[in-house]
This record gives sequence, C-alpha cells and structure tokens, in this order.
Amino acid sequence: MQGVYRVRRGSQELLETFVAAPGPMGWRYFGRAHEPDTGREVFLVDHVVDGDWNLVRFRWRESDGAEVVATPTGGGVEVWITEPGGERK
Repeated sequence: MQGVYRVRRGSQELLETFVAAPGPMGWRYFGRAHEPDTGREVFLVDHVVDGDWNLVRFRWRESDGAEVVATPTGGGVEVWITEPGGERK
C-alpha cells in the first residue's frame, strides 16, 4: 500500500508520502514528509512491528540530522536520541 497524507506540524502543512506492507514476520511503515511548495524533506518515519503488532523498531529523523530510534528491551523500550550536539540514551 502506498499513498500521501496531508499533515500539520504546528502551523506548517506538509505532505507525507508513505509505503506500508506486511512481511513474513510483521508490518512496516515508511514515510517522508515534505513541504508541498518546495519539496524539501522535513522528516522521515520508519516503524516496524512484528506479527503480534509489538514494536520491533521506530525511527524518526529530522532534516537537521536529529534522530530518535526506539527498540524494545527486556523490560521496556530503549530510546536513542542523536542531535547535532551529541547522543543520549
């Protein structure tokens, strides 16, 4: 499946193009949001779940290079945040 969503981020209107598909072990959604008038990419999102809809990985990346990656751990979710100034967990 693929398509386009119109999304709002604060006062900014964006278009998010996406592809989503089932796989042998779960489901994946990958989208890129961009400004409709310039085409400049603002963020991307990549979300993967297993066959029971449990999180495998979630990734969000901003156009400035900032990124958030979340993965499950034994007792919860581990989140890594990378920004231009460094990385934290």
